[in-house]
Amino acid sequence: MGERPSFLATIMSSRPLIIALTMLVAGIFLALMADYPVYEQKVEPFHLTFQPGSNRTIGLQSYDGFHPYNSTLKIVSDKNLSIIIVNIESRRSKRLDLKPMQKVSLSYMGAPFLRISAVGGDFPATLECTYVVDGYRKPYLWLGLPSAIIIFAGFILAVKGYIALLSNVIEE
Repeated sequence: MGERPSFLATIMSSRPLIIALTMLVAGIFLALMADYPVYEQKVEPFHLTFQPGSNRTIGLQSYDGFHPYNSTLKIVSDKNLSIIIVNIESRRSKRLDLKPMQKVSLSYMGAPFLRISAVGGDFPATLECTYVVDGYRKPYLWLGLPSAIIIFAGFILAVKGYIALLSNVIEE
């Protein structure tokens, strides 16, 4: 009786199984690439002038595939000014009493629209606001469909190769 080949040697001799495993690995790699995020930061400057009782709304106008997770509002006033900042989504508000050229930063989860209302101070007053939004995009999502097709084809080829391998082993 001849020496029986090892399991690895048997699998390596089956070309459809090698191709199928290669396709499965390539499909999984493409699926992982499809979910890869690219982090970005959007900066929107605003120059707001306030009269007594006036208010302004600021925020990102368009997301277009951008997923915000954190935002920061940086404010500098040219005069003494009391303002109320309302997060429109959560309805939470914060009152700030600003001194001239005082820098204030406020952080928020996501990228909410904010309403800034002037409630007191020296008018007309100007606010220099910078709204910085941290987020990510997934520009490679289109790779998901080709990866699913490659994985499916690799799976079918692996099943066919395995059946052919078993039939060859049974014949021997």
